[in-house]
Amino acid sequence: MIKKAGMAITVVGLTVVFLSVWQLKTVTVTLPRESGRRIYETIVDPDDEIRFRYRHSVELTWVEGRFQVDKHGQLLAIETRMESVGTGLPNTASPDTRLEANQIIADEKKRPLPALRFYILPINQVHLTIAGKRVDLENLRAGVLIEISVQRMRAIKWLFERYVVKLFAQTELNS
Repeated sequence: MIKKAGMAITVVGLTVVFLSVWQLKTVTVTLPRESGRRIYETIVDPDDEIRFRYRHSVELTWVEGRFQVDKHGQLLAIETRMESVGTGLPNTASPDTRLEANQIIADEKKRPLPALRFYILPINQVHLTIAGKRVDLENLRAGVLIEISVQRMRAIKWLFERYVVKLFAQTELNS
């Protein structure tokens, strides 16, 4: 009995140590003007794709930014696809721009970005997909600023925030 208890304590201890050292990469969507409140977060693997599609507010044409997370946890700009040129869009006179299936594609050359910020407006009809999962941004009020960034987080912290904090929040609500 004592031997089994010692083995269980050892396994639990090693698991806690492993989870304390192992770092996850997450893509997080926050509201920076509301104390950085997190509205979405998901674990990502290297080369997972982030697609940010919106209607250009002046040209009223679709624009799609494609991004990736590299193995070091850096957000990289891959390319911008657009139906036409417009204010604030990449330079289309560059040799890094090509035309493909009625779209202008600007190669962003895996340019590192600290984060991606965007004001949400109804006219933009924003669509955000992270690692194949659609992120619902439709309930955000007009004019809110969102920030998409890659975070490194210890696995134990991620598990704690996901399960322990939510469990206590539900317990308080049910009291």
